[in-house]
Amino acid sequence: MKNMIAKISDKMKMPQTLNNERGAIGWILLWAIGIPVPLLVMLFILRGGT
Repeated sequence: MKNMIAKISDKMKMPQTLNNERGAIGWILLWAIGIPVPLLVMLFILRGGT
């Protein structure tokens, strides 16, 4: 029973992890198309780091 609850709990955490990765992928794509890193850092700070 504990195993089943742990598996369900892990599956419920998955969307948040994917959402965080989606944000990181966005920053990487901006860098990949040629946006300079200092500009990306400024944008990150201005957005509140989220």
